[in-house]
Amino acid sequence: MAFTDGDSWGGRPIARSLADAGHRQRVQVTGTVTSAATRRSHGVASLVCELSDGTGCVDLLFLGRPTVPGLTAGVRCTVEGTARREQSRLVVWNPIYQLHQR
Repeated sequence: MAFTDGDSWGGRPIARSLADAGHRQRVQVTGTVTSAATRRSHGVASLVCELSDGTGCVDLLFLGRPTVPGLTAGVRCTVEGTARREQSRLVVWNPIYQLHQR
């Protein structure tokens, strides 16, 4: 899968910062992973990473994957996916991601 080119996805704008992201909106943001932990989510072990881009935070949920190589606290990466609100937090399930070299 490749990252979305352009400023819209399905005719809807893509949020390029977390401050601009809303429920059921496509996001493509670059930030730093501030935490990464394995948790049970929806009945399976899953990796949950918090990503901050300086304007807000989003949880990245990798459902059914207790680890994702390279996704650890302190890593910079770009993610793309559809955001949704869950218990007042912004969450992207199984995002496309690209790690940046340190």
